[in-house]
This record gives sequence, C-alpha cells and structure tokens, in this order.
Amino acid sequence: MAATLLLAAQAHAVGLKPGLWDYSVQSSTNGAPPVDLSQMMHNVSPAIKAEIEAQMKARGMAMNLGNQTLRLCLSPAFVAAKRPPLHLSGQCTMHWSQPTQDDWDFSYACTGPTSSGKGHIVLASPTAYTTQFTAVTPQGTVSGTSKAHWVSGDCGGVPPLQPAP
Repeated sequence: MAATLLLAAQAHAVGLKPGLWDYSVQSSTNGAPPVDLSQMMHNVSPAIKAEIEAQMKARGMAMNLGNQTLRLCLSPAFVAAKRPPLHLSGQCTMHWSQPTQDDWDFSYACTGPTSSGKGHIVLASPTAYTTQFTAVTPQGTVSGTSKAHWVSGDCGGVPPLQPAP
C-alpha cells in the first residue's frame, strides 16, 4: 500500500520538530498514474474505510482526505532518538547514512510481506523535508517523492510514534 511505502520512506534529520506532520506523496507503481487517495477511499464501503482508518491509527497515522495527505505524530522522544519514523510491515532491517547534516540516504528490506527500497531525504528546515524513494513490493516497483511539513506541536488524536527499543 502506498501509505506503508510512504512512511517507510520518511526519515528525519537532526533538528526536526516533534508534533504533527503532514505528508503529501506522488508515487507510481510500475509506471501507472498516481492513485487519488480521496477517490480510492470514496469507492470503498464504510466498513472497509473504518477498518483502514483503525489500522492506520494503530500505527500512528491518520488520513486527511481534504488535502490528500497522511498525518504522523513524532514524539519528542522519537525526534531525540534521531531515527527515521518507520511504519514497515513484517521483519525489517533499515540502513541509513547522513552524508551531510541536511541529507539522509536510506535502504531497507522486509519479510512478511516482502519488500525492499531505498531513498534520499533532504531537510529543508526543522519544519519541512522532502524524500525521493523507490521500493520493490509484491505489487511491483513503486517510485515517487513526498513532501513533509510540520503542522503543530499538538498531535490531536494521532498517537505519537515512539522510538523502537
């Protein structure tokens, strides 16, 4: 799913603010046109939509269909740990490097479901960054870009992402 890939591609660098972040994504699977999140959710039953929203909330995400973004809450502890916010399914290994203070390179590999990917993050400021990513999933090769911007120090109903032990 694009949401999982998006969040797998998201990472943070030194100085990002904790709180609520909006992520807009432009991605393509096997070169097909991007999926319209609002249209996709409009076409599913209310029960399926509620199930998707519950699964996302359990992973610390929320959809904002009005502006076609996903929301994620970064806790102060998570930001202090200086690790990428990951929402990868299955057993995953992640490698990243920080060539400069404002750039990150990353790669990952997961099993169950199987996927792998790589990307590059550029920190524009403590409240904004962009990501370019490519991933190989059972559905095909997904590539794209995302833009993230800080919304608020208050995450509202979005559960904060905590650092992994």
